[in-house]
Amino acid sequence: MTLLAAWVAFPLVLAALSVGCGLLLERLAGVRLPGALLPAAGVALIVVGAQFLTLFDSTAELATPVTVSAAVAGFGLTTR
Repeated sequence: MTLLAAWVAFPLVLAALSVGCGLLLERLAGVRLPGALLPAAGVALIVVGAQFLTLFDSTAELATPVTVSAAVAGFGLTTR
């Protein structure tokens, strides 16, 4: 049962974070992205943001909270 939950929960959480970060990036850039590009742009934002946060040991623990906050902000700022 745990393996099934991991196979379902992880993709759903990743999709939600990706779309949320894509919406935030769209809002910050001021450019409307096609719907299919939102998750890809969100993953790019997650990767770049986490890379900069994990450069130093003192900020590495902030990678997850910053990513979740960015996704929540993206969903909160959207006006679709």
